[in-house]
Amino acid sequence: MTTDHGDPGIDAARIGELAARTSQDGRGAETVFDVAGLSVTYGSSLALKDVSMQVRKNFVTAFIGPSGCGKSTFIRCFNRMNDLVPSARVDGSVRYHGR
Repeated sequence: MTTDHGDPGIDAARIGELAARTSQDGRGAETVFDVAGLSVTYGSSLALKDVSMQVRKNFVTAFIGPSGCGKSTFIRCFNRMNDLVPSARVDGSVRYHGR
C-alpha cells in the first residue's frame, strides 16, 4: 500500500501488531489502562462483550464508531461511572497502572 505521495502507508491488517510495539526511546512501554475481558450489560441489554486492550502512555488512543456501538460505555468504565447506574453490570477487569 502507498499513499498519494508514494510513501508506504500503514497496512490495516498490521495495525494491532504495530500498536503492540514500543518505540526505541521507550515511548509506550508503560501501560496506563489494561482492559481484559470487559463486558457490560444494562439490564438485559448487552453494551460491550469481551473487550481486551491496552492504553499506553504517550500514545494517542481514539475510540470511533457509529452511535450506540459502546464508545461511551467503554470510556465510562475507566472512571467507574457505570458503578452509579443501578442496572449496569460490569464483568472483566480495568486496571489503571496495574491496580
